[in-house]
Amino acid sequence: MPLPLQDVERELTHTRRVRFEGYKRADGLWDIEAHLSDVKNHDYHLKTGVRRA
Repeated sequence: MPLPLQDVERELTHTRRVRFEGYKRADGLWDIEAHLSDVKNHDYHLKTGVRRA
């Protein structure tokens, strides 16, 4: 169910995507591969330094 439309301006700051792919092997077992993509559009400050966007 979608959220109601709002007349409030908003800015995208973070995108996270997860993709899973399953492969059936010839020996009857399965291989599962997963890919995670985590993107921010601003610099992120950590104890070890700044991670650039």
